[in-house]
Amino acid sequence: MEMIGVIRANPLGIDRNRWVALIQVHTNLTPVKPREGINPFTKKPTLFRAPQDSAVIVAGSKEIGSMSWNMAGVNEINVSGDKVVVEPIARDVAEKLGGQWVPSSS
Repeated sequence: MEMIGVIRANPLGIDRNRWVALIQVHTNLTPVKPREGINPFTKKPTLFRAPQDSAVIVAGSKEIGSMSWNMAGVNEINVSGDKVVVEPIARDVAEKLGGQWVPSSS
């Protein structure tokens, strides 16, 4: 999916713990489900789990995008998906976290 923007902290910052808690209660967010795969070192089946600060964006029962905490040490959430459908959800999440929606310039 194409990255369409970020949810950026206002001067006080976005709290990662509040973001993780919001994933659990927001109607358009769901935690990323674990997936089965083969461990490249042991060559045995294993269950890969996504970080708790990553979410799938859903509308109805359809996955339409994703949001994940920026690992670069800045208080941002990266947002990917179809801009037309996902942007209103990103704006709502930003408002709930006291942040700001910043669309990509492309």
